[in-house]
Amino acid sequence: GHYCESGQVIPVRLGDEQGGYVHSMYLNDHPPIAAGRELWGFPKKLGDPELRVHKDTLVGTLDYSDFRVATGTMGFKHQRLDAAAAATSLAAGALDLHAHALAPVAALPVLEVISAVHILADLTLPLGTVVHDYLA
Repeated sequence: GHYCESGQVIPVRLGDEQGGYVHSMYLNDHPPIAAGRELWGFPKKLGDPELRVHKDTLVGTLDYSDFRVATGTMGFKHQRLDAAAAATSLAAGALDLHAHALAPVAALPVLEVISAVHILADLTLPLGTVVHDYLA
């Protein structure tokens, strides 16, 4: 079903291999939280992410319980990117993170916001595979 999701994915590299470390993910619906945690091992929690357009600005917010932990803004439809997604755009962005004991989105300092990207995509993940069984 329909749900909203917000997350922090940090680009990582080990030798020549590049990937993304998923630091945190917040969703507003229980079934995709359970599926993401149980099938893929993602660190998903219940939160209230929202994305809206305010005049010429795209505004994203994340609330954990009743506390605002993140606000991000970017220019709306500034520069179209060439991507396989349905719609993508690149613009200047700003980010405001707030410390919270159970929603550590501000635990890693952001030194500089280089750019912001908005991506609309139809995304379906295949079933996960076990890479290493720690209980074996």
